[in-house]
Amino acid sequence: MRPGISVMVAGEPSATTQAVDEALSRARVDHVLGTEYRQYSEERRRADPNWQGLEFAPGQEFLIVVGRRQ
Repeated sequence: MRPGISVMVAGEPSATTQAVDEALSRARVDHVLGTEYRQYSEERRRADPNWQGLEFAPGQEFLIVVGRRQ
């Protein structure tokens, strides 16, 4: 992951993921919102079976990821 805070959404943003994004913005937490991650990771794994990305549990909508500074 890149340095910083990312909210990775498994699919399309829902009311829940939008609320998380808005709450971080209101708190002035600099972050990136990424959507459709589950589809992206499936495509990457098909292209490169050794690719290691984030994994979502069934029914999980989002992850908040903190990438450390280098």
